[in-house]
This record gives sequence, C-alpha cells and structure tokens, in this order.
Amino acid sequence: LEADSKSDRNGTAERHLSELERTTRLVQQLESVETEYESIINKLPRDCSQIERLRGAGRPAEQTGDGGLYLIAPAEQHHPLMTQCFGEWTTVQRRQDGTVDFNRSWEEYAGGFGTPAGEFWI
Repeated sequence: LEADSKSDRNGTAERHLSELERTTRLVQQLESVETEYESIINKLPRDCSQIERLRGAGRPAEQTGDGGLYLIAPAEQHHPLMTQCFGEWTTVQRRQDGTVDFNRSWEEYAGGFGTPAGEFWI
C-alpha cells in the first residue's frame, strides 16, 4: 500500500511538472507574439499628418481601396484603427445618412463605434 501511495505522488508530481512546462512554453510564445505585434504597430503612422509626411518623402502610405481610409496607431491606443483622412486631417466623426445611432453613453464614445467606410466616431 505504501509503494502505491509513493507511486501516486510521483505520478501527480510529474503531471504538475509537465503542466508547468507547458504553461511556461505557452507564456514564452505569447510574449513573442506580443513583441512582434508591438513591432508592427510601432511602424504604423500615428495620425493622418504622418501619412502626408510619408507621401511627401516619396514613401507610399498603406491605403485601402476605399480612397482616404488608412490604418493608424494613435499613441494612446494599444491597437490600430481605421480612419478617414483628408490631407493632414484625421476624421474623428462622420455622419452622412443616419444609419448609425449617435445617441450613446460616454463609455461607447470612449471606445468608438460605427465603421470607417460609413458613419463612425473614434
């Protein structure tokens, strides 16, 4: 009976070690993905004025086929967002046909809503 008890404890310890190793590998992979993501985000323009400067320097800016929609990464954000640019100006609100309800809470305005190809607030 004592040998069975030791065997059970050893098996449990091995399973915990295996789970710890898997968790450690997963954390390392996630850290690698996070580093790569931040590297990509840091290469994006912060606003439309940076896009205009890139154009002036002869470097092509990334643009969608919708003309005027650009992917930017504002310094305050931890994720990129699509917005509409007119020259150096970044559009933060666009209302055109009433398809989006702008009667919203402060939390919704803080997070943004709508779509850049239609009506939106960022």
